[in-house]
Amino acid sequence: MKFITRWISGILGGVLLSQGYLGSVSLAQGTLLAAHRPDEATNRAIIECPEAPTVDIMFLYTPTVGRKYKEDGVGQKIQQAAFEMNSALKDSGVCGRVESVLIREADNFSVLDNRVFEDYVEVRNYFNSQYVQDLRNGSSADLVSLLYEGNGGWADRPDPDIGNPQATSEQAYSVLGMEWLGLAGGEDVLSHEVGHNLGASHDWETDPVRNEKYPYNKGYIASSRKWRDIMAYNTNCNPDCPKVRGYSNPRLKYNGESMGEEGGEKPADLARLFNETIPIVAQYRNPGQQVTSSERQAYWNSGVNRRGDIIEVE
Repeated sequence: MKFITRWISGILGGVLLSQGYLGSVSLAQGTLLAAHRPDEATNRAIIECPEAPTVDIMFLYTPTVGRKYKEDGVGQKIQQAAFEMNSALKDSGVCGRVESVLIREADNFSVLDNRVFEDYVEVRNYFNSQYVQDLRNGSSADLVSLLYEGNGGWADRPDPDIGNPQATSEQAYSVLGMEWLGLAGGEDVLSHEVGHNLGASHDWETDPVRNEKYPYNKGYIASSRKWRDIMAYNTNCNPDCPKVRGYSNPRLKYNGESMGEEGGEKPADLARLFNETIPIVAQYRNPGQQVTSSERQAYWNSGVNRRGDIIEVE
């Protein structure tokens, strides 16, 4: 089986992080419009980031995706998606980036693409299989994403702990629909689902439950109801609000409005969250880090990772 390692997605993201802001850039999947980014004047030098921690992601794709997009087509979509997420992180004042370390067709994956939500247990068992874990350990992938033919996705949403990075290292999985992968202007499904893997929730109206460890882990809908960030839902806008390519950050503005809430009953500051959690997630699988089958089984048997408890379904 052919596979791709260190696709140029990481290189593109690194260019954005190291060289700063781009204007309108035409790419394969559309145009990144300056109007859909945080106001640049508020974002310059928002954070010193001499060396951004990198979250390495392993991508597996279903046979259906392989037949439709071919190997090169999948790689191009991932390239675009990584660019979109790294752009959003940078624009939001986050010191961190994502990079693909392995792209490969999923061997022996038997779940139909239109059943990846209904057959959640089977998909989860596949993630936990020796085959996937060997690939993850061998490529030192911090996170694992499965690409299927469709739209939407779901993802684990952990509460990473700086004192014990491995405590949440098995809450590292997501499922991404190819139809929404690599879309420009904040609509990309990777930016949203991997945001969950980094600890982000939706906006307060969609998810009113307060996270006691990270109470500011929420997406944001503008008070004007004219726009929302990457993690917020459109269902709470009237009649509609476009998605800004950025994550909540009360120290930034978009069209003159704050992009988050600092403190209070409903804080929303994903930039703060990601600056705390990305260095933790980036330690899930350092080179040489191995997690044994018995350790994984003990984790699953603990009952911590049950559907509805720690995953976000789109």
